[in-house]
Amino acid sequence: MERTATTTADPATVWATWADLTSWPAWTETVTSVTELAPGSEPAVGSRYRVRQPRLGRAQWTITEWEPGRRFTWESTAPGVRSVASHAVTERPGGGSELVATLEWQGPLAPVLRLAVGRLAERYVETELASLVAHCERG
Repeated sequence: MERTATTTADPATVWATWADLTSWPAWTETVTSVTELAPGSEPAVGSRYRVRQPRLGRAQWTITEWEPGRRFTWESTAPGVRSVASHAVTERPGGGSELVATLEWQGPLAPVLRLAVGRLAERYVETELASLVAHCERG
């Protein structure tokens, strides 16, 4: 699934918020905690985080792509399924930013996961984008 949003906030502001992974609970209700598993390090490929979400529980996410100021991807694995979530921000012509969030499930249990939590996951991605936009525009 892919969702997009636009904001009047500049890409640097959006990136600073989105890339501050442990701050997510402060601006979106879809994440209750994000704990860095190697405290004190900067986010980079290989960095790991424990993420708790309402109705989804806890998962460990590992950054697999990190392009400062532009995009990052992280992945979480469970028996039979790999979750891949990407986050990208680009400058819009005339100012502001476009945000793109994607979430995909891979593996033999991906269809089961889609049936079980697909709609909830879609709502969460949409809420996260809307919350990020609101937070960045508030300043």
